[in-house]
Amino acid sequence: MTYRDLPENWTELPITTPGLAADAVDLFLGLNERLSDSILFLLVDEENRIVPPPIVISDMPWHCEKDRRSHVFRTLRQVPIPRVIVAISSARPIIRLLAQVWLEVAQRELAKHNIELVGFFSASPRGVTELPLRLVEAA
Repeated sequence: MTYRDLPENWTELPITTPGLAADAVDLFLGLNERLSDSILFLLVDEENRIVPPPIVISDMPWHCEKDRRSHVFRTLRQVPIPRVIVAISSARPIIRLLAQVWLEVAQRELAKHNIELVGFFSASPRGVTELPLRLVEAA
């Protein structure tokens, strides 16, 4: 799926509509962002609709230590949103184990601040892949 698959009224649909989140990630993480090792946050409201603007942070050190990964997600506590979609990206596909580490940190940190992770994706110039969410306690 790609952003070209987005229906005309996609901004009116819940982001939980099958396939919509992946296509939105594909739209907001363009080639330049993917080549720049970027992380994308799509803010989601109570009706499961994307709240503009998306947040993109480039030059992410994907192999950094746990505290630095946690800090990335703690910054969202300043944003009054109930839900978020996260996508990590790179010029080459991010290995699944590394993406899984980022997913687990995202779930744990966001849960601490009562922000629900609606979806987690990995993107490269080849496309967008969704990682399944797991049940994680805030700890």
